[in-house]
Amino acid sequence: MSKIPEPERLLTVAEFAKYVGYSEWSVRKFCRQGLIRCRRRPTHKANQKGLKIFIPISELDRFMQEVA
Repeated sequence: MSKIPEPERLLTVAEFAKYVGYSEWSVRKFCRQGLIRCRRRPTHKANQKGLKIFIPISELDRFMQEVA
């Protein structure tokens, strides 16, 4: 019987920014520019509009190697 692969852990913009030492604004900009692979999900809160950005944890290693 084959195992179902576990989904990759996703980081919020705030978590990613904290790990890499950039501002949340810069991380969002990098996502828009395609420098960081990210996923956008709709928010489900009544007082928020738009899409929430999530970044796969694998992008953390890749980004750190490219920046270093």
